[in-house]
Amino acid sequence: MRAAFDGSTFDPVTWTAWCNEAAAPALPGALEFLKYAAGKGCTVFYITNRNEAEKEATIRNLAKLGFPDADAGHVWVMADGSDKTARRAAVKAAGHEVVLLVGDQLTDFDQRLKHRTVGERDLGVREGFADSLAQYFILLPNPMYGTWLDVVTGRDEEDKVFRKKAWLYEHTH
Repeated sequence: MRAAFDGSTFDPVTWTAWCNEAAAPALPGALEFLKYAAGKGCTVFYITNRNEAEKEATIRNLAKLGFPDADAGHVWVMADGSDKTARRAAVKAAGHEVVLLVGDQLTDFDQRLKHRTVGERDLGVREGFADSLAQYFILLPNPMYGTWLDVVTGRDEEDKVFRKKAWLYEHTH
């Protein structure tokens, strides 16, 4: 919201500053769900594309909210790019059975779904991933980014800033 009010879009400097505030609220139901899972003996890993500079504050934020396993051993940040495949494999290699993945995009489930058209993704999901997705993945809506947002904000930066400002003005005045 700060970026929208300022008339800007994503910026890595302001994003890191916001992460370092360690003041993000939990998504509705997330804390309760993960506490339930931990109470049933599950170990929770947070595989995120936040970077190393944001790790300590991310752990602090999660711990402050009471999330289970909110420590350096369970929060795995991005090191060599955004592909989470190696980090997911490392969880298995450490002797854990992965029973559920939760994310805000299909690549949080499988990197092979990246850089495909909507039609290719739909076909790939139906033909190759449907059963696994239904059993092992929860897709959360992300109001901050995603190709769905292009429908609302437009595709180029100038159009995005204009449309966000117009919406904010309409809903705050």
